[in-house]
Amino acid sequence: MPLLLGWLGAGSRWLTDLSDACAAIQRAGSVLHPGASRFHRWRRTRFWLRSLICWRTTNVWLKRCSSTPLLDLVKRHPATLERMHRPFLHGRFTAGERLAASLDHHTLTQCQLAILSAQAPGVRRLR
Repeated sequence: MPLLLGWLGAGSRWLTDLSDACAAIQRAGSVLHPGASRFHRWRRTRFWLRSLICWRTTNVWLKRCSSTPLLDLVKRHPATLERMHRPFLHGRFTAGERLAASLDHHTLTQCQLAILSAQAPGVRRLR
């Protein structure tokens, strides 16, 4: 990739963003389907194809998943990375609506987590 960046111009911001997004998709595919079997290769390819179809929402989602608090969820449940590619709540949601609903859900649950843990008797506080 450095040769390509040098050839097209090192100052190309969009090319750097493209390279970073492709690397994030590659990492996510490897985390989701780490095996070397035909099945795992097919699942990684399918993840790439879906990521290309929903490029912007996938990139926003993967950036959010690479930071706390979603990083903890991804470590426990790697399938969370594929969430933007699945219809949920309603089959007619667009990719942007799925992203907004999912991010709102995680923001709400993180806010409520502190309140619920403070109210629960005998539960240690999360720090």
